[in-house]
Amino acid sequence: MDLALIARLGLRHLSTVAPEALYLRTGVDVTRPTEIRALLTDRCNYACLQCGCWRRPEVDEMPAEGWIRAIESLGEFLGRYRIQFVGGEPFVKKGFLDILECCRRNRIDFGVITNGSAFKNLRVVERFVAAGPAHVEISVDGPTPELHDRLRAAPGSLAAITAGIRNLREARAAAGRSFPIRIKSTLNAANFRTAPDLVRWAEDRGATSIDFEPLRGWTEEARGELWPTAAECDEMEGVIAELLAMQARGARIETSTYRLLRMPDHFRRLKVEPEVGTCRIGLRVYSIDPRGRVTSCGDFGAIGDASRQSAREIWTGEAARALRAETVACTKGCPYGCMASRPILPTISRGLKVFMRPAPAPTPEAGPA
Repeated sequence: MDLALIARLGLRHLSTVAPEALYLRTGVDVTRPTEIRALLTDRCNYACLQCGCWRRPEVDEMPAEGWIRAIESLGEFLGRYRIQFVGGEPFVKKGFLDILECCRRNRIDFGVITNGSAFKNLRVVERFVAAGPAHVEISVDGPTPELHDRLRAAPGSLAAITAGIRNLREARAAAGRSFPIRIKSTLNAANFRTAPDLVRWAEDRGATSIDFEPLRGWTEEARGELWPTAAECDEMEGVIAELLAMQARGARIETSTYRLLRMPDHFRRLKVEPEVGTCRIGLRVYSIDPRGRVTSCGDFGAIGDASRQSAREIWTGEAARALRAETVACTKGCPYGCMASRPILPTISRGLKVFMRPAPAPTPEAGPA
């Protein structure tokens, strides 16, 4: 385990407590972004039923050189920090590995959310591991090819993920590294019954942990065939109870009890209160889209343009300050999603479980799926 990395991540989370409390009590703004996201591209080599990214029209994306400048600008503003790369599919972005190598040179901690298809390529795996990721998250939506490949509209994709995890584990061991390999799964009407089997699938293949999120209604399929019926929501409660029992017995499920228990109500379209009462997204999040636009929340406007402004100029600018006031007053409540506000101490506890616990050895009989 990388104790220095664990300490850095924990201290970064703790460093938000005083500035956020000061802002919420007095309006004095000494906040700095602590959740940095780089949405590199909307393009993807899959056509997942629940995802809208690959359906969007192509735009003029910021090139790799622009991303490198934006990343270095954040370092000038924040010092050492952590960034999460997402898509679309990050590995289809031209120059993505060059961007990661820039992170290594500048001692920037990074993670990647990916569909895992790139890890079939041993040269990609070698460069990726050499760049020194803090963690990698691979999206898996079912424990069988019949289910996962259908939801991802990508025949052979689950077998590719299995091979990719094996390649990652071998390269990680050869390089003497210990970054977590995390599985991310989106629960829906087609796959929620298989969630316990997916936990076992992940453990059998040597993944560090698994995290569940509920489907959001972003596509026609998500609002239709993939949205659980009332009867399925009732059935889901039993599946959630099984996941909680597995978690209590030591299964490597990251998702909090709070979030698991409220998933059926999310699908019933009932209001689910977030874990944090006052939204803190505007106090923490700096998210760069494929064109370089910087936002904190998709429900509000941009706060700047990373292709032509420095990170300091953007975060301390008038638009960002106005957005912070708007977001803390927002009562919409977003309990799920990659940027949902979460309590600090449970977040640190979750991170310790992921980063400090060694991954299980894969079972020898784990097959290609």
